Amino acid sequence: MAKSSGFHSAMTLAEVLVALALLSGLFLIWRPVLDAIRRLPDLTEEMAMLDAESSLAAYMAGSAEFKTVQINSLYYLVPDPAPLKINGQPSYRQLNLEVRLTSSGSYLQGSGTTSGPGTTPLIYNVKKVVYTTVRPGIVRYELYFFHGSRLTGVLNDKTTR
Repeated sequence: MAKSSGFHSAMTLAEVLVALALLSGLFLIWRPVLDAIRRLPDLTEEMAMLDAESSLAAYMAGSAEFKTVQINSLYYLVPDPAPLKINGQPSYRQLNLEVRLTSSGSYLQGSGTTSGPGTTPLIYNVKKVVYTTVRPGIVRYELYFFHGSRLTGVLNDKTTR
Protein backbone atom coordinates (compact mmCIF):
# COMPACT_ATOMS: atom_id res chain seq x y z
CA MET A 1 0.00 0.00 0.00
CA ALA A 2 1.41 3.36 -1.02
CA LYS A 3 1.48 6.28 1.41
CA SER A 4 0.27 9.70 0.28
CA SER A 5 2.64 12.63 0.60
CA GLY A 6 0.03 14.94 2.20
CA PHE A 7 -0.17 17.40 -0.69
CA HIS A 8 -3.39 17.89 -2.61
CA SER A 9 -3.29 18.68 -6.28
CA ALA A 10 -6.73 20.41 -6.27
CA MET A 11 -9.28 21.98 -3.90
CA THR A 12 -12.13 19.91 -2.68
CA LEU A 13 -15.73 20.90 -3.17
CA ALA A 14 -16.04 21.68 0.55
CA GLU A 15 -13.10 24.12 0.38
CA VAL A 16 -14.59 25.90 -2.63
CA LEU A 17 -17.95 26.24 -0.87
CA VAL A 18 -16.29 27.63 2.28
CA ALA A 19 -14.33 30.19 0.22
CA LEU A 20 -17.50 31.28 -1.59
CA ALA A 21 -19.35 31.59 1.71
CA LEU A 22 -16.57 33.77 3.14
CA LEU A 23 -16.55 36.03 0.07
CA SER A 24 -20.34 36.35 0.20
CA GLY A 25 -20.17 37.26 3.87
CA LEU A 26 -17.57 39.97 3.21
CA PHE A 27 -19.68 41.37 0.39
CA LEU A 28 -22.77 41.50 2.63
CA ILE A 29 -20.82 43.27 5.36
CA TRP A 30 -19.16 45.85 3.08
CA ARG A 31 -22.19 46.63 0.92
CA PRO A 32 -23.92 48.88 3.54
CA VAL A 33 -20.61 50.62 4.21
CA LEU A 34 -20.07 51.36 0.52
CA ASP A 35 -23.68 52.55 0.13
CA ALA A 36 -23.23 54.91 3.08
CA ILE A 37 -20.06 56.33 1.54
CA ARG A 38 -21.87 56.92 -1.75
CA ARG A 39 -24.66 58.79 0.09
CA LEU A 40 -22.28 61.23 1.82
CA PRO A 41 -23.32 64.81 1.03
CA ASP A 42 -21.38 66.93 -1.39
CA LEU A 43 -19.97 69.70 0.78
CA THR A 44 -18.88 72.02 -2.04
CA GLU A 45 -22.10 74.03 -1.83
CA GLU A 46 -21.82 74.41 1.94
CA MET A 47 -18.19 75.48 1.59
CA ALA A 48 -19.20 78.06 -1.02
CA MET A 49 -21.85 79.40 1.38
CA LEU A 50 -19.35 79.72 4.22
CA ASP A 51 -16.90 81.44 1.90
CA ALA A 52 -19.60 83.86 0.73
CA GLU A 53 -20.66 84.62 4.29
CA SER A 54 -17.10 85.27 5.43
CA SER A 55 -16.43 87.50 2.38
CA LEU A 56 -19.46 89.63 3.15
CA ALA A 57 -18.70 89.79 6.86
CA ALA A 58 -15.09 90.80 6.19
CA TYR A 59 -16.19 93.47 3.72
CA MET A 60 -18.64 95.00 6.20
CA ALA A 61 -16.40 94.50 9.25
CA GLY A 62 -14.81 97.90 8.74
CA SER A 63 -16.50 101.01 9.95
CA ALA A 64 -19.58 101.02 7.73
CA GLU A 65 -22.58 103.04 8.83
CA PHE A 66 -25.93 102.26 7.18
CA LYS A 67 -27.65 105.18 5.54
CA THR A 68 -30.55 103.76 3.51
CA VAL A 69 -31.92 100.23 3.46
CA GLN A 70 -33.98 99.36 0.40
CA ILE A 71 -35.40 96.00 -0.57
CA ASN A 72 -32.65 95.26 -3.14
CA SER A 73 -29.82 97.57 -2.13
CA LEU A 74 -28.09 98.82 0.96
CA TYR A 75 -26.50 102.27 0.97
CA TYR A 76 -23.86 102.80 3.61
CA LEU A 77 -21.11 105.24 4.50
CA VAL A 78 -17.47 104.41 5.06
CA PRO A 79 -14.69 106.77 6.14
CA ASP A 80 -12.62 108.05 3.24
CA PRO A 81 -9.09 106.51 3.35
CA ALA A 82 -7.67 109.90 2.37
CA PRO A 83 -10.10 112.06 4.33
CA LEU A 84 -10.72 115.66 3.57
CA LYS A 85 -11.52 117.46 6.77
CA ILE A 86 -14.69 119.50 6.35
CA ASN A 87 -15.27 121.73 9.36
CA GLY A 88 -12.98 119.42 11.36
CA GLN A 89 -15.08 116.33 10.52
CA PRO A 90 -13.73 113.41 8.45
CA SER A 91 -15.38 112.90 5.07
CA TYR A 92 -17.30 109.75 4.19
CA ARG A 93 -17.99 107.96 0.93
CA GLN A 94 -21.40 106.54 0.11
CA LEU A 95 -21.34 102.95 -1.14
CA ASN A 96 -24.02 100.59 -2.36
CA LEU A 97 -24.18 96.83 -1.80
CA GLU A 98 -26.29 95.25 -4.56
CA VAL A 99 -26.45 92.48 -7.16
CA ARG A 100 -25.02 93.21 -10.61
CA LEU A 101 -25.86 91.15 -13.68
CA THR A 102 -23.25 91.23 -16.44
CA SER A 103 -22.54 89.23 -19.57
CA SER A 104 -19.82 87.34 -17.70
CA GLY A 105 -22.10 86.41 -14.80
CA SER A 106 -23.74 87.86 -11.73
CA TYR A 107 -22.30 88.91 -8.42
CA LEU A 108 -22.95 90.86 -5.26
CA GLN A 109 -20.80 93.95 -5.29
CA GLY A 110 -19.94 96.93 -3.25
CA SER A 111 -20.02 99.89 -5.60
CA GLY A 112 -19.26 103.51 -5.05
CA THR A 113 -20.93 106.68 -6.11
CA THR A 114 -19.18 109.28 -8.26
CA SER A 115 -16.87 110.14 -5.38
CA GLY A 116 -16.37 106.54 -4.25
CA PRO A 117 -14.39 103.57 -5.54
CA GLY A 118 -15.26 101.35 -8.48
CA THR A 119 -16.96 98.00 -8.30
CA THR A 120 -15.78 95.31 -5.93
CA PRO A 121 -17.20 91.82 -6.69
CA LEU A 122 -17.73 90.05 -3.39
CA ILE A 123 -19.83 86.95 -4.06
CA TYR A 124 -20.43 85.39 -7.49
CA ASN A 125 -23.55 83.67 -8.91
CA VAL A 126 -26.00 85.69 -6.82
CA LYS A 127 -29.48 85.88 -8.35
CA LYS A 128 -30.94 88.49 -6.02
CA VAL A 129 -30.53 90.03 -2.60
CA VAL A 130 -33.19 91.14 -0.12
CA TYR A 131 -32.45 93.48 2.79
CA THR A 132 -34.72 93.93 5.80
CA THR A 133 -34.17 96.36 8.67
CA VAL A 134 -34.35 94.49 11.96
CA ARG A 135 -33.76 97.59 14.07
CA PRO A 136 -31.62 100.70 13.57
CA GLY A 137 -28.10 99.66 12.62
CA ILE A 138 -28.98 95.99 12.09
CA VAL A 139 -29.96 94.68 8.67
CA ARG A 140 -30.93 91.13 7.76
CA TYR A 141 -29.86 89.99 4.30
CA GLU A 142 -30.97 87.08 2.12
CA LEU A 143 -28.84 86.12 -0.87
CA TYR A 144 -30.50 83.89 -3.47
CA PHE A 145 -28.10 81.98 -5.73
CA PHE A 146 -28.70 80.65 -9.24
CA HIS A 147 -28.13 77.06 -8.10
CA GLY A 148 -31.11 77.35 -5.72
CA SER A 149 -29.35 77.93 -2.41
CA ARG A 150 -30.13 80.77 -0.05
CA LEU A 151 -27.79 82.44 2.41
CA THR A 152 -29.12 84.57 5.25
CA GLY A 153 -27.34 86.61 7.84
CA VAL A 154 -27.21 89.88 9.74
CA LEU A 155 -25.05 92.95 9.15
CA ASN A 156 -24.29 95.45 11.91
CA ASP A 157 -23.15 98.99 11.29
CA LYS A 158 -20.47 100.69 13.34
CA THR A 159 -23.01 102.52 15.51
CA THR A 160 -24.23 99.24 17.02
CA ARG A 161 -20.86 97.60 17.65
